[in-house]
Amino acid sequence: MRDFLDRADELVVLFTPWSLERPYVWAEIGAAWIRRIPIIVLLLGLSATEFQSRPHAPVFLKKRNIISLNEVDAYLAELRGRAEAEKSHV
Repeated sequence: MRDFLDRADELVVLFTPWSLERPYVWAEIGAAWIRRIPIIVLLLGLSATEFQSRPHAPVFLKKRNIISLNEVDAYLAELRGRAEAEKSHV
């Protein structure tokens, strides 16, 4: 996972009620945060309000892009647009 994070431009983290308690999820987020890459919070089984009200969720995640799994197509279209724009600048 560390090798992938070294090459990543962005990290998408799927949060479920169960993943909130998994230490490896938080380790991956910490690695992305240290690298200063964007972190996208993708929610399944949680609302944005529920996620943001969690006392152990870091503040830097509560203010990030938070989307529902049902809205992932819009995120992927946006990501595709950014990648194409970056590709055309090379």
